[in-house]
Amino acid sequence: VVFRLAAPICWALALFAVVCRAAAMVWPLRWLPRVQLALVLLELFFAAAGGVEPRPAPEITVELLRSATSNGGGSAASTRPTKMMLDASGIKFEPRALSLKGQRTCVPRWDEVEITNVGDKPITLEGVSSDHSMFHPSLVKAGTLQRLESTQIQILFLTQAVGTFEGLILVYTNMGAIPYTVKATAGDNPYKVEPIVGAKVVVGERFNPAI
Repeated sequence: VVFRLAAPICWALALFAVVCRAAAMVWPLRWLPRVQLALVLLELFFAAAGGVEPRPAPEITVELLRSATSNGGGSAASTRPTKMMLDASGIKFEPRALSLKGQRTCVPRWDEVEITNVGDKPITLEGVSSDHSMFHPSLVKAGTLQRLESTQIQILFLTQAVGTFEGLILVYTNMGAIPYTVKATAGDNPYKVEPIVGAKVVVGERFNPAI
């Protein structure tokens, strides 16, 4: 019961302390410091006993932005939201979509995609990224493409499992990102080679896995 009344009692004691301090300014009283000390001790006691609830912690809102790893152009897709290019008719991909068939697991394969600026305005290529861990793109040359100028994207496909894979390569420009579709199928490795995942290799040492 005492603890339930702790908060009102603390408020009353605080108000009484204020009145005593105001009275001391008019009528100096010798016993006033002792009363004030007792009031402070009582307030600390009720606060420690749980009579006074602490302030609720302020809510913190964190905005998470999409993060992608970019190659070739550097900071194109580091920590800012992806802005898609509304009109991608000024960019031509050759081939229009990349389809890799007959690939084997643990065997890397490189392919190139040509990008041509067929629009009327210059376009600056800033970088590329992939949303799939099996596809690793890199931009041969980052920079500005004038009308009818071209450059290449190198795409490395290296799979660790058998199956069909599909992903998107995002080409980042000064006007937004352009998606490019890549597909691949992979079968068993003819030499029974298996992927080595999570291995730690010391720098300068030769790694000889067990066969």
